[in-house]
Amino acid sequence: MQSEINLVWKYILPAFKPKKLPANQKALASLKGRISQLALNVPQKNASSTLESKISGTTFGVIAKDRGLESISLDFKNNICYLSLKTDSTTHRIPFGSGKWEYSETTKFGPYLVARAKANRSNLPPFKVAGSYTWKDDNNLELTLRYIESPHTETIKCTFDGDKVAVEFANIFSKSSKNGVLRKNLTNPPKLIVRGDDMGFSHSGNEALIKCYKEGIETSIEVIVPSPWFPEAVKLLEQNKTIDVGLHFAITAEWDNIKWRPLTDVPSLRNKDGYFYPMLFHNNNYPQQAVMDNAWKLADVEKELRAQIEMALKYIPRLSHISGHMGSTAFSPEVKEMTKRVAKEYNLTMIDTDSGINYTGFDFRNKTTEERIQAFIAMLDKLEEGKTYVYVEHPGLDNDELRAIYHIGYEDVAKGRQDVTHIFTSDKVKEAIEQKGIQLVSYKDVIKAMKQ
Repeated sequence: MQSEINLVWKYILPAFKPKKLPANQKALASLKGRISQLALNVPQKNASSTLESKISGTTFGVIAKDRGLESISLDFKNNICYLSLKTDSTTHRIPFGSGKWEYSETTKFGPYLVARAKANRSNLPPFKVAGSYTWKDDNNLELTLRYIESPHTETIKCTFDGDKVAVEFANIFSKSSKNGVLRKNLTNPPKLIVRGDDMGFSHSGNEALIKCYKEGIETSIEVIVPSPWFPEAVKLLEQNKTIDVGLHFAITAEWDNIKWRPLTDVPSLRNKDGYFYPMLFHNNNYPQQAVMDNAWKLADVEKELRAQIEMALKYIPRLSHISGHMGSTAFSPEVKEMTKRVAKEYNLTMIDTDSGINYTGFDFRNKTTEERIQAFIAMLDKLEEGKTYVYVEHPGLDNDELRAIYHIGYEDVAKGRQDVTHIFTSDKVKEAIEQKGIQLVSYKDVIKAMKQ
């Protein structure tokens, strides 16, 4: 508003005198005439696009985590475009006139000059606004929204391309624009859980898992309770309270240079040094060092499962489900039935055996990072409407710590898990999910829907 303030200094302040000015009827008449002519410039009215009838009433939606805008819809009636903006908390419906201003009120906040003081804008009455729209050409719609009694103006530009629309929000206070690609809403879009496993096995893993949730597409995290970095995992999850968390029940400690022990006295699940065996199923690289190579007892598995559940609930009360590390919840029919029974006692869902969720994936081997990103995007094309899928992987950071963690037959842990982090935080992947209309959900979301 510097230009307006300059006018005050130039014209208004010099006019102030210690005594009342003499009447000037000529100047007063001129001022009244000038005021009567003042009006907002209306965007030029162009011929309506042939798209109006095709897109009227259509909803376009961004279905992705942590988005302020979930969908927009446009409804054209009698030279008025009714724009509906749906956020995660409400829907704003605003009319825009063609070649004229359409006046209304809205609770949608306009551009704000003092960004840090946004929290002060509470308990305010609806804002008076005026809206007008014009078609720049057959595929480009521009809507102008002016906030009356303020200098605030917002321009919304929509570029249509088939069943997608690119939306750009610009305002007078910022040269940058907020962009998004929205897709025509599917009636029943495919749902995808992006699951990050093994929180607690390393500091690198903990950092990567949080990064993939905050900056990427990950929606659920699985925690190994007896692992060495579990205390740090608890702190990180407490700092990020919206993350869906599952217990990753573990009765193995597979890495050569780092181990963990049972929480309970379960002799049939411990090796001679008191650690969990490295493997669950027989492995020629680790002879007689698998649970299945030894006389494991169902009672010991149940005892350890209960202890891990109770430890997890003690520090992570929002725990929503249980999964099995390396197949530990379903490696025999007896174990499978026992884990379902115990999970039910604690009001937790055993997602490996009792969820009806489809697993999806792709061949990760012998690919560059970019090839893996493209393979993940190609996998998304196979997801079918109306079905729920889960993609399971293990984010990590390629650093000295993770390079020291490996076992025979799996030596490239750091590189592979860094690539998972790249995939989960890739802008290309995020855009593909939005454009394909895939709905990112957590286990907690799916479990809640199953119970309704």
